[in-house]
Amino acid sequence: MKKLVSIKLSIKHRPTHSHCFQQGLTLVELLIATTLGMFVILAITALVVASKATHSIQNDAALIQDTARFALDNISRSIRQAGYINLDREDAAFISTENISPAIIGLDASHSRINKHDLNFPDVSKSSGDVLVLRFFGSGKPTSDNTVLNCAGFGVPEPTSDDSAGDQRGSSIYYVANEADNEPALFCTYSSGEPNSTFGTAAIARGVESFQVLYGIDTSSAADSPQFLTAQAINAQDSGIVEAEINRKTYWKRITAVKIVMLIRGAENSHLDPPTGTYNVPGKSYSNAMSTPRQPEVTLTNQKRLRKMVSRTFQLRNQS
Repeated sequence: MKKLVSIKLSIKHRPTHSHCFQQGLTLVELLIATTLGMFVILAITALVVASKATHSIQNDAALIQDTARFALDNISRSIRQAGYINLDREDAAFISTENISPAIIGLDASHSRINKHDLNFPDVSKSSGDVLVLRFFGSGKPTSDNTVLNCAGFGVPEPTSDDSAGDQRGSSIYYVANEADNEPALFCTYSSGEPNSTFGTAAIARGVESFQVLYGIDTSSAADSPQFLTAQAINAQDSGIVEAEINRKTYWKRITAVKIVMLIRGAENSHLDPPTGTYNVPGKSYSNAMSTPRQPEVTLTNQKRLRKMVSRTFQLRNQS
């Protein structure tokens, strides 16, 4: 009897709300836990999105910088060897610089064809900017010694004779056009300079959206800096020269410097700001003279691409 009473008393005084007997959550607790979990997920998602956007911007900025460096280095090499003549060997074939056509010449984005000089290069009517044509004598006989390269990296040999020297110069032609997938790129059209050689074309810098060129003309004054003009302005000064004297008197042979300006875009949609800016190519001081001077962001395709305008001025080393 005493044992029975003891059992009843122990049951009577047992806690009825002990944690070890809890079988689940109440509806209020469940809602609170779900809400807190959603806030945590949203915070993590925002952090991941922000990190991805930062990563994309950094990647595009690095890509644009690499593209600019590679393109400008390539152009720099071609400009500095424009007009090159091999004077190390007495038997090297070349033509008098008075009679030869200019080693450097260009077209504005309007693509007006130059017909006064013996230019022989493919149609570049699909280009969306200026066209820069550079020509030079090679080195090495009978085959190139690879000390003089065109814009595609192929060696250019010496001309075979003085009579054919003008036609056997190597060529490096730069312009911007769209690739097969409609992405813009800086193209290089080149020739090896060998007899009956054909032109080849290669895209050397993807993402170059605009390509503008200004030419520094010698003002015949040591105190003056070069006067930078467009190709159209130089051709206008050549308009009064008779065709028989064009190669000797052309203003294209008075060029001492070349200014290159490019608008380069990234590969991803990492530019999140609204398109409100305007790119002045090649700068506000020259924009009025250019055929495609100002490019508002709202008129550009793929407005969410990161973009940067880069420029560099090169001095010519040789007679043009």
